[in-house]
Amino acid sequence: YRRGGSTRWIAMQPRIRSGFLKHKVTALKPDIETGIERAAFQPLVTPKGLTRLAEIFQSEKF
Repeated sequence: YRRGGSTRWIAMQPRIRSGFLKHKVTALKPDIETGIERAAFQPLVTPKGLTRLAEIFQSEKF
């Protein structure tokens, strides 16, 4: 899903806990005004998640 006002995708926590998705964390440049370090999260599908997707698509008739 996407948070309001953001263009980045975020994985839902239940899917992370079940092992279907994980986040790749990338360090960004610190904020110029405050100096606070920032990070970007990118959701990735795990091999377990790909297996689950294959099962879902195999059972569906497209």
